[in-house]
Amino acid sequence: MELENATLKDKIIRTVVGFFLSILVIGLIITFLPGDAEKSFFDVLSGRSSLNAGKIGDVSIPMDYFQAARRDCFFQYRSIAPSLAEDPATLQSCAFQTIRSLVVTNQIAEATGFSVSEGGIREELSDEARRIYRESVNGAGYSDEDVRKPEAIYRQILNSAPMQYRIDRKNASGLYDSLLNSDLKKTDGEIAVQKESTSARFYLKLVSYTDDQLSKLAEKEAPISDEVLKTKYEAEKKDGKLPKNQEGKEVSFEERKNFLKSKILLENRSKSQEDWKNRLKKLQEEPDGLGKISVLLGVPVQDFRDQSLLNLWELKTGNQIVRLGNNSQFLKDLTSVNFGDKKVGGPYRDSEKNVFVEFASLEINSSKINASQGPDLRDNPNLMNGFVMEISQSLQEKYPIERRVGQRVEE
Repeated sequence: MELENATLKDKIIRTVVGFFLSILVIGLIITFLPGDAEKSFFDVLSGRSSLNAGKIGDVSIPMDYFQAARRDCFFQYRSIAPSLAEDPATLQSCAFQTIRSLVVTNQIAEATGFSVSEGGIREELSDEARRIYRESVNGAGYSDEDVRKPEAIYRQILNSAPMQYRIDRKNASGLYDSLLNSDLKKTDGEIAVQKESTSARFYLKLVSYTDDQLSKLAEKEAPISDEVLKTKYEAEKKDGKLPKNQEGKEVSFEERKNFLKSKILLENRSKSQEDWKNRLKKLQEEPDGLGKISVLLGVPVQDFRDQSLLNLWELKTGNQIVRLGNNSQFLKDLTSVNFGDKKVGGPYRDSEKNVFVEFASLEINSSKINASQGPDLRDNPNLMNGFVMEISQSLQEKYPIERRVGQRVEE
């Protein structure tokens, strides 16, 4: 009985000691974890986070998926910029950007019906494992016993990255190759539209202005009198806000005058510009609106006759260039307004300029149809590649990055 009690006691002691040793080991593991991993670990325990590195839009990023992207970024930077390969922040940013690109590519692939098979990827990994095995046997002179078998090499390669990440990477490279190398033929409708666009001739009238011009017009219309400036000066003097000159005395009105004028102009600028824009908007709706806008602004109307659709991307007059082809609202109005009704569209923004446009006339001149139709976008690999990349870049803006490792930044 005494031996049995001792045995039970020993079991209890071993259990208690084992429990505390487990806590100690876990504590040491957590202590030596990197800061991001330690934070993620506690977030998971507390229920504040799941086992993912963040989100791209509504798509969660598994931690192993993120680590695979981060590892690819490491090898990329190691070959082109070794110093950046050791920077955790750079690698994390690169990983998130890479994953966002893959998410967007998946959206494009789904829309175009493109996909890759897991079986094909496994077959490629198997071929790579056999190649590594052959090079190991033939190159180093080792015996078969000293070299890992193809099966072991295959398992190591397979486990180095999650299969979904491999599928997405393969999807990305295969998708763009497929799009760029597709033998796309124009439909009869496309050919007809292209012919019509080459024969279309536009007559547009333009009036452009800058915000700075509006400010000067507002100042000219309502000049700031000396009485207003003196009132402002006396108010500052009463409140003890006047600065001192080199002699330690308060600056005089003449010394302060220009500063006060600039200050008032700056304070009134936003309101005065808004007032002028409202006046222009009202004139825009009136008959011969563009002519009235021209008179109010004191700038001439610019005529652009016999312009092709391509020319609208860059209209030149004297030493000025007006680019309207990149303005989505202008292109929309171009397809919907009734030409010849003196309809005034805009103002359309072009860099620092604001442009009002009267859609004077549109003619389809069959004698000016370009029979050759010019080089097709799809016949030019560089243009096609740029077009496809632009689709991807535009879509990426709709997928914000939410980080749960590293710095929390919305991109």
